[in-house]
Amino acid sequence: QAVLHLDGERAGFHRFLFHVNWESPDLYDLVIDTHLISEASAAALIRSTLGTEEVVRKTAEAARRLKNLYLAEKLVDIILFEQKLPIRSLAIEVENGTVRLRGLAQDNPSIERCRELAVGLAQPKTVISEIAFSPRFVELLGGIDRGSAG
Repeated sequence: QAVLHLDGERAGFHRFLFHVNWESPDLYDLVIDTHLISEASAAALIRSTLGTEEVVRKTAEAARRLKNLYLAEKLVDIILFEQKLPIRSLAIEVENGTVRLRGLAQDNPSIERCRELAVGLAQPKTVISEIAFSPRFVELLGGIDRGSAG
């Protein structure tokens, strides 16, 4: 039961943070059935595989992708939870020095602040903001308090 519980937690972690199914063989460089191969043979197979050019190249690519996913999730955390900016359906992608922001905002200053935060954290070559101002979003929040508008 403990192993099944831990597997469920790991699966949820990978699904939430990386948007992947951790059981997908595409995520792994090598899968070894240790019911068929001894531990010593498995270790030798792993050692010989790790030094190949293909694995070295894919490891570097995986590290780059992981860094991009981390930056995107860190930005979501900063925008929604630290800064508490009113952005609905926020989605962020980081790829090849470009940060792409998507979502709906109740005001233009929040959209600009998201862009500033992306520049500050990721220091990208380009920030593409596809966050849209949505009057419907304002209606859902109960309107704008005109007394505090500047």
